[in-house]
Amino acid sequence: MHPTAPTSGPGRPRDPRLDVAITEAALAVIREYGWSRFTMEEVALRAGVSKASVYRRYPSKIALVFDAWVGDRDIRFPTTDTGTSWGDLTAYVLGTLRMGGDSAWSAILPALLAEAPTDPAVAKALGAVWTWRTGVLQAILDRGVTRREIRPGTEVQHVREMIDGPILLRIMVSGDPLDSAFADRLVEDTMAVIGRPR
Repeated sequence: MHPTAPTSGPGRPRDPRLDVAITEAALAVIREYGWSRFTMEEVALRAGVSKASVYRRYPSKIALVFDAWVGDRDIRFPTTDTGTSWGDLTAYVLGTLRMGGDSAWSAILPALLAEAPTDPAVAKALGAVWTWRTGVLQAILDRGVTRREIRPGTEVQHVREMIDGPILLRIMVSGDPLDSAFADRLVEDTMAVIGRPR
């Protein structure tokens, strides 16, 4: 269960086709309007459903946006178990750049980060995102230690800072491209710190 996702109540079961239509409409609205002008009414209009149908599934904007992010992530973020630590980190970084470079998520992330300190629902949703990312990265490190490719005792938060810091800088400050050359350099710099000497 996602932390912001609603539970189904009594009555007819939810139609998964409507769920997909609503989350796809949410992504379209985010890409066109961003977070500040994102409304449940516009999502309902784009999805061809009633506003009540949207609110039955999602009690708030952030609940809907989080569920749309999860669906997009599950489609676009690759498995990170490639057989080597270098490959695993590359898959992780490329998946992150694929998501972060999307106009929907890069457009709303700064606004959500700004709202999180004063909006518990936004903070909870972002916390779930960071928890998921930390779990994926921890699994990469654990496999790397087992393969004797990564130094034992490497801290996941340190690695996350090395990877997420430069990515967030490009998304929120510099606007520099999130391209393959950047991904390669990021992985190379990270492995230079955490890689086990041969």
